[in-house]
Amino acid sequence: MIIGRSWLLTTRANAFGAFARPHIDLDGLGFCAQMRLVVNKTGETLAVVKEGDQLHGRTKVTKSGAIISAQDLNAYCPDLEEWPERWQGDERDLPPGQQIVELFKPFLIHLLSLNLSSKTLRKHRDNLWLLGGELIRDLQMRPKLRKQPIATYLLSVIGNDEGPLLYDCDSEADQRAFDSTCRKLHRFLSDANNNPR
Repeated sequence: MIIGRSWLLTTRANAFGAFARPHIDLDGLGFCAQMRLVVNKTGETLAVVKEGDQLHGRTKVTKSGAIISAQDLNAYCPDLEEWPERWQGDERDLPPGQQIVELFKPFLIHLLSLNLSSKTLRKHRDNLWLLGGELIRDLQMRPKLRKQPIATYLLSVIGNDEGPLLYDCDSEADQRAFDSTCRKLHRFLSDANNNPR
């Protein structure tokens, strides 16, 4: 439908092509409109946004108003709690691995709230698993790193606009995808509202 200055117009086909002209059925539409009561529920919406950064029990209300529950996170990443055990080389690696998972959880919830495709979500999840493994491998090779907080160490590793070089990387495309996830995680953790420190 084409709305002109004073007449309502529609396109019609004729022998020479489509052209716009008045249509009798549309001339009276303005008189058929009904008045409706406007409902203002701004206060309720603002309350959801205001509480959006806090984890309430087993659910999280995001800034967009979406509700992410623990079940959603478990469906997205069912083995998340097992990651530290899979990364560990010895018992000293378990506590840092658990701290890494706790740093990853808000980011994983954030990714779920973005309504990304399932392929993209899987890519980010798998890259986070690789990042955790690389961090634990680094801690095993350089024991002095265990003295600094895990959050500080994580930010230093992903802070130069890319992630660490993957130990067993098949292709340059895989490394680029991994670096992309690390950049997103760095932006998320560097945000004042999401800073783990």
